[in-house]
Amino acid sequence: MHQAFGESKCLHAWTVDPRCIVSEGGLRRRLAAGETLEGALSRPPNLSKTQSSIPSTTLVMAFGELKAVAAWSVDRRCEVSIRVFIKRLRTGMAPEEAMKKRPSRCDMLIRAFGETKPISAWLTDPRCEVKRAILLMRLSNGAQAEDAMGSHYTRANRYEGFGVEMTLRQWTQDGRCEVPFRVLKQRLERGISVEVALMSEMPPPFMLREAFGEWKSLLDWSRDPRCVISHTSLRRRVQMGIPLEAALTKVREVSRNYGCKGTVPAFEDAKSLRQWAGDERCKLTARGVSARLKKGVSPQDALCKPPLHDGKPILFTGHGETKSIQAWSKDPRCHVSRPTLALRLHRGESVESALRGKDNATLYFDAP
Repeated sequence: MHQAFGESKCLHAWTVDPRCIVSEGGLRRRLAAGETLEGALSRPPNLSKTQSSIPSTTLVMAFGELKAVAAWSVDRRCEVSIRVFIKRLRTGMAPEEAMKKRPSRCDMLIRAFGETKPISAWLTDPRCEVKRAILLMRLSNGAQAEDAMGSHYTRANRYEGFGVEMTLRQWTQDGRCEVPFRVLKQRLERGISVEVALMSEMPPPFMLREAFGEWKSLLDWSRDPRCVISHTSLRRRVQMGIPLEAALTKVREVSRNYGCKGTVPAFEDAKSLRQWAGDERCKLTARGVSARLKKGVSPQDALCKPPLHDGKPILFTGHGETKSIQAWSKDPRCHVSRPTLALRLHRGESVESALRGKDNATLYFDAP
């Protein structure tokens, strides 16, 4: 016999008692865990976040009453659906709070046109020309209520200047503004401060850029012979905060393979491919030089060696013979593939060395 609430019953009898809110198996497990009988009978199940679902027959204590979840969902005090109620219980929310309906954004009071109404009332007002979702989105973006209700609405960004923050339209109507709306908008979008953008004549630093004692726009600076990079790269460097003179003249260091970007050392000098292409000693275009450098040709040969004319291949001499790369690759003394042979020859290796295999063993044609 088990005693609880001043009564003595067998365990099976306690499971059918209306004060027991767990199954017989659950009651036995609780008692085996060391709980008292009264606590094991009346303690609600553990409603954790990890629990996948809660049966609608689960008993829940709320408002001093004990009912199943399904019964609470049809109670007049429950303002949500059974699905929402169970979802909230799983998060550990108190049953009384889980039954309450959360305030809607449409219940928020908005003042416009000299009146104060909830959003739900403004949606039925003839002065509101947009739908509920659009109105809520505009209000969340910080728009004024009257502007958000109009059909011709543009998102108003706010700009700070002189210690205050106003929209573009408000700055245009400010007494300190000396330019029209379109000019002010273009200036602010370019990142110019409000104090300078409101002026009718801006100082040169905001229109042009200074370097080497001269004032020019970035486009003009990119066309200057002292600029070693493109206009896009120059603008990117200036936006990164690099001084203009350094952005104009600093060339990216080249990799050990002399890639298509950076400086190329040749003739005791180092220039970018763009500068070498304009040098009288260079016989190819910048793209042609870059292609040769990627193949492993030395910088000086890549710049000076004339390109192929009339489709005639370049000939290489070795073992007393003069052949093209194609002919040498088919020679029985060649122990490497044609691309490897071409790479070695363009690097400046001799024909005899270029024909050898990886193991650098003495080949049969070297034997006496």
